[in-house]
Amino acid sequence: AFAPAATPTRGSAQQAGSSNVLIRGLPKSLCTSLCLEAMFEQAGLEGTIVNCRMRRGAASSEVLLALSSRQAARRCIQHFHGRCWSPNGETVTAVFAKVSGKTGGMKSSVLDKPLRMPQKIPLPEDAEAEAAEAATMTPTSTVSPLPEVEAPPGLSFPEKIATVEAHYSENVAARKEERSPSLATDESTADGASVASEQEEAELAREPMMIPTVGFA
Repeated sequence: AFAPAATPTRGSAQQAGSSNVLIRGLPKSLCTSLCLEAMFEQAGLEGTIVNCRMRRGAASSEVLLALSSRQAARRCIQHFHGRCWSPNGETVTAVFAKVSGKTGGMKSSVLDKPLRMPQKIPLPEDAEAEAAEAATMTPTSTVSPLPEVEAPPGLSFPEKIATVEAHYSENVAARKEERSPSLATDESTADGASVASEQEEAELAREPMMIPTVGFA
């Protein structure tokens, strides 16, 4: 059905005048769809196989490939010819082949279509830039510092401290009341506003309370 060239030489390739390659001496265990796809990928033949037919033998099998170009056929021969994967030491031969209308009992395999290897999905071009920018960003506080409080003159030291504490508490309460109407405007923003309010309250609690200096006689 097909007449392979004697040796995989440049002369025989020109004489054959085709891009069909016959691979003989493959172990039967390697003639599965997964193994063949892996071997063809290693040979750099992905996307070049137009048709693949296989004939299984008792100990070894042979594969007839129709490739998309002579260059791909030469690459296939250079990769497979002379390899030994059989336990009994049988050497693999890969040669150009002339194919007639019949293929001598060769059965069509799952690789009748060109191999299509999966491709990686590229990330957006600005993904790395956005990640770097997010890593360097620091939250900015929207809480203005509390005004300094001065106690009226003539008070004792404990009275001055009590006055400052009272003014501090009033400022914090007034700040919360100013923000309370905005928290109830929309249900979709309630959670974010609550978190922001807790952060601001924590920042207020960390601010030092301005205690007036009192001289001791």
